[in-house]
Amino acid sequence: MLADLHWPQTDAQIKSFVSNPREVGANLFQALFKDDSPAQTEFDALSKQSERTIALALESPELDGIAWEYAYNQAKEEYVVEDCAFVRALPEKERPANGRMKNEVERVPLLFIPANPLVDLSGEPLRALDEEKEWQTMKGFIEKSNAPFDLIELRPATPEALQSVMARFQHGMIAHFSGHGAATKDGTMLLFERENGASNPLAAREFVREIKDKAWIGFLSACQSAVAERTEFSNLARELAKAGVPFALGMQFNLPDPFAPNISGQFYNYLAHGHAAPEAARQARRAVKRENEFYVGMIALYAAHPDEVGILRQAQDSWRGSGAQTHDLFRPADVNGLPSPASGLIGRQRELMRIGTQLLEGKKPQTVTLHGAGGIGKTALLRETLLRFAPSFDLTLAIGLDPLPSLESVLGQIEKFLEWKSPCADETREREALVREALTKARTLLGLDNFETLNHALNEEGSENENTAKSLHEFFSGLCAEGVRLCVTSREPTDLPSEELVEIYGLEETYGGSLFREFAGSRKDTLSEAQAQETSAAVGGHPLALQLLGAVYKNRADLNPKEFLSQIQSLLAETRNKWGKTKRHISLEECFAFSLDNLPKNEEGKELQIGISRLSVFVSFFAAYMVAPTLAGKWPEDESDDESQQRAAQKSVHALWERGLLERLTLPLQNENFYLYRLHPALGQFAADRVLPEDLPAMQETHFRAMRQLASRSYPTSEGGGIYGSPLRSTIARVAMPDMLKAAQLKQDQETSTLLYHLAFLNTHFGDLDGAMKLYQQAREILEGLGDLKGKSATLINMGVALFQNDRHAESLSAILSGLQILIQLGAKLDIETVIGLLRQFQQAVGAEAFAQLWKQVTDSEELPEWLA
Repeated sequence: MLADLHWPQTDAQIKSFVSNPREVGANLFQALFKDDSPAQTEFDALSKQSERTIALALESPELDGIAWEYAYNQAKEEYVVEDCAFVRALPEKERPANGRMKNEVERVPLLFIPANPLVDLSGEPLRALDEEKEWQTMKGFIEKSNAPFDLIELRPATPEALQSVMARFQHGMIAHFSGHGAATKDGTMLLFERENGASNPLAAREFVREIKDKAWIGFLSACQSAVAERTEFSNLARELAKAGVPFALGMQFNLPDPFAPNISGQFYNYLAHGHAAPEAARQARRAVKRENEFYVGMIALYAAHPDEVGILRQAQDSWRGSGAQTHDLFRPADVNGLPSPASGLIGRQRELMRIGTQLLEGKKPQTVTLHGAGGIGKTALLRETLLRFAPSFDLTLAIGLDPLPSLESVLGQIEKFLEWKSPCADETREREALVREALTKARTLLGLDNFETLNHALNEEGSENENTAKSLHEFFSGLCAEGVRLCVTSREPTDLPSEELVEIYGLEETYGGSLFREFAGSRKDTLSEAQAQETSAAVGGHPLALQLLGAVYKNRADLNPKEFLSQIQSLLAETRNKWGKTKRHISLEECFAFSLDNLPKNEEGKELQIGISRLSVFVSFFAAYMVAPTLAGKWPEDESDDESQQRAAQKSVHALWERGLLERLTLPLQNENFYLYRLHPALGQFAADRVLPEDLPAMQETHFRAMRQLASRSYPTSEGGGIYGSPLRSTIARVAMPDMLKAAQLKQDQETSTLLYHLAFLNTHFGDLDGAMKLYQQAREILEGLGDLKGKSATLINMGVALFQNDRHAESLSAILSGLQILIQLGAKLDIETVIGLLRQFQQAVGAEAFAQLWKQVTDSEELPEWLA
């Protein structure tokens, strides 16, 4: 019979089957539903029913090795699994005594096991799976259904963690494994992880033992997890059903990564809406067929019993519980301050595993410093480090050090992360102590990006930057000495405690070639692997250089690979320098220039060349609308001009990002993402060197006005306004603080005092009260110099309000009274009454007795004025 099926055996037959599975599928259909047979009669009758389920029980191992899911009905031009729920049932002699679903449950626990080891068993890097997309797709469908699912993600996906988490499930669950699997001569195995990211193979029999007494459904989103062989445990899905799991779903072939979210998403979409497991599997097959017809038969669904319906609730009843809930087993890393990489992790798996080993297994306080040249990929590697190893820590947070923040703003960022009031104490030293205690009590991992900025500030003797850098270095060193793990990026050693340098070099040619092809986008198929690797070798595997060159190649359709390589070799012939022992590091400036020289030879290309130089005036991330006047070289004259500038800016910054010249920070919103951009730090000076002298005044003026406008719009002139009315605006303002502070140093006029006034409020809001007081003082001095006494009074009073809100009552009262004295001198009656009302609120808030003591402390008088007595 097997010969009659024409099941593919040779490589040529398999290739033909993959390209057109219908021919083999027609043979399978005839074997199942032979003309004029009772099976055909039953099938014809079934096709007229509204609920259509086929349970196929196969006694022979040879027959079980055939992918019957490809049975193709030529008369209807459809695969059977498209029209009917199709399930493989165990033969009667193998059916377990248990293996029955509960069809009326209050809540459905779903354990998602995303195993994504960095290397295979031989130590070779593994392709990274997009398991986060699969998880989010599943969650999205389940949450929309309002079904009572308890969603749990197991990370790190180690066998030990699996054993521990199974203790939570006493009344049943769904186990969903997503990762790498393989059918070997010794049976099927699943590649779990070790904590440091290494592979940790778990034999099928061990996985079966772990979940068989708890799981209602075993979902194996893994390659070859339902491959029928003759050895025991080679077909993991079948063995799960045989061990008593009512339904087990696996893959008969290698599963392409992009298809996993579609398969999983539609399976849980239908299951959560009350459909049976076989029907949910049918819909998953239909979803993947739309992507690629061959994979319609990939999914094999096994049932312990052929009569099992496979539904988690009574067919006509609603769920007894309601609403999906996510139960986090770990706190995700906060990497919001780090730019999103332009590509996934390519060729850095070994470095990442080494970093993980040092962070997780070190026995002493430790700093792991990712050390290398600008643009070599340190920040991307830091981001991936924090995301991957966060499950092994209680707290994981990234802090950017370029531009250099104040200690108070760093404390504010940590307080926000800890969900504390900010500032959490009156004095900086007390705040520092409280934050340090919280971080050292927990298992904490801090990522510090661009530490060389702090080092350079330490060399600015006698400057405010030096004092800021010293306080930060002391703070981070103290944390490390008390057990907080630090992962740092720097172009030079940091002098932090127990520092271990991890040298980050250019990519090996294989991975550098793959990265170059990624950046070549739609033209990557015009390059051979050898040509891509030759390009990588030419630039020493430098990721940013490959990004720049890849973007050039993508946009130069007139260049063939040979011509392009010739240009690269000619360009770099004189600029290669030895870097390290065996690697080469080329001048990024040459690749930067090459990128600009290959912009379109038209007006658009000219604007992009000028635009990248003008953007060098910005020091932090910006939204496209913020830089529109700077790119245009003038402030808009009217609303129409403004709209025109906005459209042009959006187009320009996106084009520059596509060419690798800008970094991008992603801010997730409810229905879309919002993007902030920044000139890549390694390219900043090259861009600044190209600024035309005649452009500089307009660059500074438009930068100043844009930052003043942002600060003004962020300031709440009414309740619920400014940053209080928009979380996005608050985030943009926080990220843009370095640029707003830079702009405030450009002038000494009325507009600057207003900018400083708004910045002082923002500093207070973001937890840097001392910084706010300095800004208020600067504003006061400007107003005093301009003779604006009323403005000076308003600044003093607002200083007082900020101090009062942070419980610095004596300083607050002193500032408010100073402002009041000026108003009395000016005879501003309405303003005087307003301030008196403010003082009465002050008095009421602290209590009459405490206020009287404060009054005496500040004024040296025991008598309150008549209007306060």
